[in-house]
Amino acid sequence: MKVFDKHLIEELETELLNQYLNISWLADYLDDGFQKLKLDMFCGELDSKKGSMSLTVKDLLKALIDINVDITRKESLDSHLHSQSSFTVEERNRIYQEMVENCQKTRYEAFRQQYGYSISDLVNLLDQLEVLRSDLEKLNEKEQHKAYKEILHEYIGLDLLNYGFQNSSLKIRIAKGRSTQGEYQKIVRAKKKIFFDLLIEQVQQNKKKYPSVYKAVKENIDEVTRRFKIHDEEWIKSKLEVSRERVNVLHEEMLSKALTASKEDKLHKEIAKLSAFMEQLEGGSSGGYPFEKLKDILPFNTASLNEVLMKTLKFERNIKEQCIE
Repeated sequence: MKVFDKHLIEELETELLNQYLNISWLADYLDDGFQKLKLDMFCGELDSKKGSMSLTVKDLLKALIDINVDITRKESLDSHLHSQSSFTVEERNRIYQEMVENCQKTRYEAFRQQYGYSISDLVNLLDQLEVLRSDLEKLNEKEQHKAYKEILHEYIGLDLLNYGFQNSSLKIRIAKGRSTQGEYQKIVRAKKKIFFDLLIEQVQQNKKKYPSVYKAVKENIDEVTRRFKIHDEEWIKSKLEVSRERVNVLHEEMLSKALTASKEDKLHKEIAKLSAFMEQLEGGSSGGYPFEKLKDILPFNTASLNEVLMKTLKFERNIKEQCIE
């Protein structure tokens, strides 16, 4: 295994800061939390017949990297609201502090509701990177690579509208990860939410925090396991239903008289792939819970769930502050 490159931490940290600046940049330009904005966009030659176009924020975010945007509402930006290829320690600390302060501000709530991720998600990832940086000497190379990949994949799992700021190689790696890790990371996020919501719920009910991470996990392991099981069973049921419906459609397509040899081969391959997937889900969930045979599909399916949850909670500064003394 290759020696872990410490520069990867700095690279991803820079990406997270730029992601925040991108959100903040938009918030400064858009009134009342991300309304429509009129833009003059130039890509090659301007079509004089079309003139300016009214675009949604989603259109703008997708265009920021590749298209020169001339905003009709001209205002000066703070110098720190520009993405950069690197940041000084002072810049990093200043932006991080601003991120923490802005986590609960309502001006960003519309963005979170519409796109599913928020500044607090970025702060959490930065905190995880800082923990990894401080723990590097305690970890072997395999553990270092694993810890970094988990953080990167969690970032990918945010299902970002834009990414790879000032870094084309990272953009390519993220794009590849989105195709292989996208759904898995969505499940990671969903299960973390189940766990954290349970902790917050218990702290509010009992009106006291847990004395330690160990106690928080130990006292809730049975309930969080039960909730994870419900989540996984519903997910498996849904996937099986969708897969069976798709197989039925493919079998109907096989009956077409206009079917070419190449199309037939393609249909056979898709049916075989879906059949194998359904068999995997049915076989993997036939025993007791956790479904360890499905751990590569459904995260947190392990007999060592308590250890995994303690590690997960260790990285979550915001949840720890709410739930741990």
